[in-house]
Amino acid sequence: MKKLITTLLATVAIAASGVVFAGTAEVTWTEPDKYTDMRPANETKGGFIKRTTTSLEKHITKMAGNLPEGYTLKMDITDVNLAGEVQLRRTQLIRVVDRVFIPSMAFSYQLTDASGEIVKASEEVKIKDMNFMDSQAATTRYRNQSYSYEKAMLDKWFYDEFSDVIVK
Repeated sequence: MKKLITTLLATVAIAASGVVFAGTAEVTWTEPDKYTDMRPANETKGGFIKRTTTSLEKHITKMAGNLPEGYTLKMDITDVNLAGEVQLRRTQLIRVVDRVFIPSMAFSYQLTDASGEIVKASEEVKIKDMNFMDSQAATTRYRNQSYSYEKAMLDKWFYDEFSDVIVK
């Protein structure tokens, strides 16, 4: 029994060490109050921006965990256009998601390795997902999460851009 517990603890420690030493992310949000669509439906603009940027930043950090140990993904987000559009319906504002209101983002990034060398970089990246409503990831993986379409769009960019670097 003692040997089983020791083996289990060692396995957990080894598994956890992979997470601890995975890649990291540093995200900067440049003037989010001027983004194309950072419009709240039923909360203050400041609160909505904070909630949105926090959620997307956590997602970017989670994606960066798939990078090799010591790698850092630095992103400067310069524009966000969320899926949908805020509209007045009856007496309240709501976000209406329709195929014509596609999500998009603009940013620059720099990926550095453990020694600080730049592995990949781009000063101007613009991503959009014109088929966002048909996204498997948005409808399954992120089904019960806020910003599911934006997360699926970021996933596609990340895995396409860094497929040669990602730890498998």
